[in-house]
Amino acid sequence: MLLGPDDMIGRKLDLLSLGAARQGGTRYGFETWPDGRDYLTATTLTVGHRDYPGLGWSVVVRQEADTVLAPIRLFQWTLALLALGAALAAAFAGSMLAKRITRPLLEIADAADRIREYDHDARIPYARSYAEVFRLSSALVDLDARLRRRVANRPKAPAA
Repeated sequence: MLLGPDDMIGRKLDLLSLGAARQGGTRYGFETWPDGRDYLTATTLTVGHRDYPGLGWSVVVRQEADTVLAPIRLFQWTLALLALGAALAAAFAGSMLAKRITRPLLEIADAADRIREYDHDARIPYARSYAEVFRLSSALVDLDARLRRRVANRPKAPAA
C-alpha cells in the first residue's frame, strides 16, 4: 500500500475485491477489512495510455459502512414514522367513519327497544344519513305508525 492509513502503508493488502479486480474490471461492494470493520470498497486496475502499458497498479477506495448507510437508515426511520402516522390517521378516520355509519342504526335500535318496553313516548327517528338507513328508518316509522293506529282503533274491553 502506497497511500492510506499510517498502519497500513507498506503492507500487502489481501482483499477479495482486489483479487476479483485483478481478473479484470472494477469491483465494488461491502467488505470486511483486516481491522475487522466493514467498508464499502471499490477496486480497479490502472491502465496505460496509448502505447504506454502503465504500471499495473490497483486503486482501492473505501468508506466506512456506517457512514455510507447512515442516510439510508435515516430514510428508513423517516419512512417507518410516516407509515406509522398514516396508519394512525387511517385508523382514526376509519373509527370516525364507523361511528358515522353506526350512530343512526344505534338510535333506531334504542328507539325500538324503548317501544318494546311499552314506552309510549318513544318514536323511531327518521335517519337520512345514507340510503340504507333511510330505508330502514322509514319502514320502521311506518310500522310503528300502523301499530299505534291499530292499538288506538282496537275496541276497548268491557270493564269487569
